[in-house]
Amino acid sequence: MQAGWSICDSPAAWNTSTGVFALGDDARIGRIWAGGGSMLRVEVCSGSLRSWVVLTGELDLASAPHLQQVLDQLCRDRCPDVVLDLAGLDFLSAIGLEMFLRADDQLRAAGGRLILNRPGRVIRRVLAITGLDTILIIRPRTLDSLDRAATSGVGRVS
Repeated sequence: MQAGWSICDSPAAWNTSTGVFALGDDARIGRIWAGGGSMLRVEVCSGSLRSWVVLTGELDLASAPHLQQVLDQLCRDRCPDVVLDLAGLDFLSAIGLEMFLRADDQLRAAGGRLILNRPGRVIRRVLAITGLDTILIIRPRTLDSLDRAATSGVGRVS
């Protein structure tokens, strides 16, 4: 299967460089999948305060470039916070970890932050083994707890 995007809704405009669909002035949603042996679906919903990127499948060498395009676009768009929802992520390779660090650095340089939300047991273990659980912001499963934790400054070691 060739890499590409599929439509979630009926968007008004499509950015062909990133495959992100524009819905009005500040909301975008889209899906991407990577071909080859791996499958990664990326759904993006972007607003003025926070962008949500929902990952489903495997983040590996084959699928990473597609997600990197989306994260780069969100950084260029100066999204203050980018939340990566990892609940549906089954596999996370070293390239995915590197991508998370790079996005976090870019967002922090612009006054934003990357938030890893709802990682499953396997992904939490990978983050813990590599020590990235002490560097990256990792949040629990609910939006309420995400908002409370975001204002308390918990989750990042300086």
